[in-house]
Amino acid sequence: MTSTLAGSVVSDNNTRVSRILSLCVSLVNVDGDNLSVQEELFAELDGLLDVADNAEIEAVLSSPTFMSVKNTLHSLRASYEYAREVDLADDIIAENNAAVGETFRSHDWYDKALDFETNALAPYALKSILFVGSGPFPTSPMAFLRNNPGATVTCMDRSADACKQAEQVSEIYGLPDLKIRNTDGASITDFKEFDCVIVGLVVGSNDEKKQPIVDHFLKHVPDDTLLCFRSATGSGRIIYPSVDLDVLGGLDVEVLEGPPHKSFTLILVKR
Repeated sequence: MTSTLAGSVVSDNNTRVSRILSLCVSLVNVDGDNLSVQEELFAELDGLLDVADNAEIEAVLSSPTFMSVKNTLHSLRASYEYAREVDLADDIIAENNAAVGETFRSHDWYDKALDFETNALAPYALKSILFVGSGPFPTSPMAFLRNNPGATVTCMDRSADACKQAEQVSEIYGLPDLKIRNTDGASITDFKEFDCVIVGLVVGSNDEKKQPIVDHFLKHVPDDTLLCFRSATGSGRIIYPSVDLDVLGGLDVEVLEGPPHKSFTLILVKR
């Protein structure tokens, strides 16, 4: 498989496209526990995706090479980002210092993305919001609570370890009112206590797993609750899963345009 994929990569005439495809193939062949090698390869891949134009992105997405590794790559990216967050949360807790969070490679653009989403949700005057798949370093829920101190913000994650870290991290960040629930959101059918439910980008770590997640929340989140999905966009479709907008056909849907980071955006489903 590797030699065939390598042949496909070499045959591509575009140098940047060729390198992106080569990195995708290399990543799915790396030992899953080798975070340092993953970090090196993903850092290069992210840099290339940041400057790739639309034609290059479409060339990658339509490549048989990419299609053969896409779901594996997306799941790997989800595991990689989770591992990074675990390590970062551990460091914040060990040093009892929120400033450690600023060492996160994606810190600057992620903060901008959070402000972008918070501003987009501001007109809804939300009072009770649920973040599904919040992880060990719950930056989104903390940002929303910080900007909306009168709101009730709940994190939900199926990992007990992640929830324990999130509790400690939120205390260090001076946000002890953040609520943490160790629950798999895909097992919940009653969401009426919330006026907004936001489903994380990698809840459903690849396109194949994403659809049942979308179906579950569309079915069980009440019509008077704002339902939001983070979804890959632009170059982010190479490393993250996307929500199929055709599935949302017939619903009042707003896709936030112009996100500060080109890899993901928020889809608002208003029913």
